[in-house]
Amino acid sequence: MARVAIFNHPKWSSGALVKTDRLILDTVAALIGQAPPGCQVRATVTGWDVRDSQVESEPIFNALLAAQGRGCDVKAVLPGLWVDDPDDPEDFMHWYQMSSGWRSIGMLHEAYRGNLRHWPGSQELCQNLNHNKFVLFSHLDTGGGGGPRWVIANMSCNWRYRDIDRPNDLLVISDERTLYLAFLRYWQSLWMAAGKAQSIAKFAYKVDDAANHSRAYFFPLPDGWSDPVMDLLNSVVPSPTSRVRVAMSTWNYAGRGKSITDKLVALADAGADVRVIGHHELDLFDDKRPWMVCTIDPRDPNAEGVGYCETSQAVWERLGNSSKIRWAKSGGVHSKYVLVDSVLSGRGDAPHQVVMTGPINFGNPITYGACAMAENLIVLEDDAEIYQRYLENWEWNCKECFVWSDNDPCGP
Repeated sequence: MARVAIFNHPKWSSGALVKTDRLILDTVAALIGQAPPGCQVRATVTGWDVRDSQVESEPIFNALLAAQGRGCDVKAVLPGLWVDDPDDPEDFMHWYQMSSGWRSIGMLHEAYRGNLRHWPGSQELCQNLNHNKFVLFSHLDTGGGGGPRWVIANMSCNWRYRDIDRPNDLLVISDERTLYLAFLRYWQSLWMAAGKAQSIAKFAYKVDDAANHSRAYFFPLPDGWSDPVMDLLNSVVPSPTSRVRVAMSTWNYAGRGKSITDKLVALADAGADVRVIGHHELDLFDDKRPWMVCTIDPRDPNAEGVGYCETSQAVWERLGNSSKIRWAKSGGVHSKYVLVDSVLSGRGDAPHQVVMTGPINFGNPITYGACAMAENLIVLEDDAEIYQRYLENWEWNCKECFVWSDNDPCGP
């Protein structure tokens, strides 16, 4: 078993981007470059920008082509086309089919020549929207003939140029066969639904690998299933030594987003140390999406909209009205993870460290009944090294934030 957490560190200052960081995208390309002849490579991603002028220099694109060329079995569930709303051609939002299942990576040239592929953000066909971003490898070659098997590279970022501007995370897990087979089965369901404007098959996408202290959830969950984020938060036994850390890109104060927000506030009110980082950009505005514009300080009734918030104004107002929870706004955080270090209900008196990460936002429903997207969530328990890596990343993100809380979330 091997696990590696990788983070990119773009630099923001007062809402302006200072430095990009390609580390995660370059790492994905490097992993594909390690796929030996005969390796099965399965990929899927929500958004991927490749223009004609960039095809020859796009690392992941060329790594996939090279892998196929040396004898790898490569298949990818890729983003679909921009499609105008047939009922309103002037609508600035676009419809989006979950994916186009290209039967050969060689057809990528056909897919991208003369076109720009990009996730438009529409949920008009939301049950078909693929929000996953992962690559699976049956085995890799790291030299010496003893490379890892059953490799999962699961990330928060798309393969877009915008994602080198935003803090993201990449979790690479190898030699965990149960988890790998669950991801492979899920990928196969995406492949079968690809390009057909249909939802993925309804069956229980969940795996619990007790031996490796790992769980995974694959969405949409069947109707009536509970939210794994709420399950984790509900298990926290609040005390001054209980720690909860959240980094989140998109977060609405409705549905499960409201439930999560209210639970975090309740944990803080009960004495747990709860700190939140959410998305806010000072230099990006979108007057066509006014619900994504919010103020710097949500407690100021006279403040006007001064930034683009994927974490909604209503969430910030709820946090801002709490005297206990500690929060700050990021210039563009795109990771979506929850860290818990606490005694957990029904698990004895010793604290447990939990990392919960994947491409799922707090603003996204999780079951078919609420128009959920296809995405995944990995939960790792009591892996001290991985937990520490994520905690250090959270603290780095915190130092990059705009601190507008009376309780500065950074530091002790």
